[in-house]
Amino acid sequence: MSKTPRWLREAAWERADAVCEAMIPQAVCQWHGTDVHHRKKRSAGGEHALENALWVCRNCHNYIEAHPAWSFPRGLLVHSYHEPVHPPAYYRGVYTPREEGT
Repeated sequence: MSKTPRWLREAAWERADAVCEAMIPQAVCQWHGTDVHHRKKRSAGGEHALENALWVCRNCHNYIEAHPAWSFPRGLLVHSYHEPVHPPAYYRGVYTPREEGT
């Protein structure tokens, strides 16, 4: 597994103003982000790119990874055949449904 580049961590942190970009209530969001989450996994062809990254707290990060059936439709995880678009459909605790693939 490759380490997230410092420039991406800094860019995601700055865009998020250090606040979790997921804010998932079920995860008991900690509000203060600590992790870069790759929405399209590196193993699925996801790149170290700001559009593919979310600045999230550890609880939300763990929830996203543990609940893919919940996370994919909300854009918090992205299938290998789609490109991540920012912001995801679920952003900072608000879900705005989108057409598949957008």
